[in-house]
Amino acid sequence: MKPSYRLFRKWDIVALVLLLLLPLLLFVGLQGREEADTVLVLYGGEEIERVPLPTDPFEKTYTLSEGSVTVAFDGNGAAIIASTCPRGSCVESGKITQGGSGSYCLPLRFAIVLTGEGGLDGVTG
Repeated sequence: MKPSYRLFRKWDIVALVLLLLLPLLLFVGLQGREEADTVLVLYGGEEIERVPLPTDPFEKTYTLSEGSVTVAFDGNGAAIIASTCPRGSCVESGKITQGGSGSYCLPLRFAIVLTGEGGLDGVTG
């Protein structure tokens, strides 16, 4: 009887998969890490306002056909702080501070998204 030889062992395959996934994870991790300077306010998928991040914090209430949403803006980001939606998960999601991130109120079809210029991307690192 011939002894059986394996080209790869179980842990060799695990290590190979991790080595192949590492560059992908780094690439994905660097996406959206741009410096935010503007908050896009969206309703029903349409942009209704562009708010530059202010030096002095302020709050603004948006009255929509389905209800109302209050957003707090400051120099670091924005947060939905009050909403008439039934669940209130948009309020619980907290403050958004990274470019490309957002906070959404699905029942009211309302969203805020941080955008900006510059920063790192997956190619330039």
